[in-house]
Amino acid sequence: MAIARVQDLASEITEHNTRMCEVLARAADVLKLPRPDTFLGRRTKEPFPAEEQPIWVPPLTSF
Repeated sequence: MAIARVQDLASEITEHNTRMCEVLARAADVLKLPRPDTFLGRRTKEPFPAEEQPIWVPPLTSF
């Protein structure tokens, strides 16, 4: 098992901290955006127009 050098760990920690700062900055930017629209409770389209009722025609009676 190799012994890790302190200098290697320090550079690894620095890289990790830099990456975490970038991730946190991006998360902060996303949180500043308005809430996404989920279409719940909002009409996105007009309903279909109601069809006219067909005129009822009595059946023909045969004699």
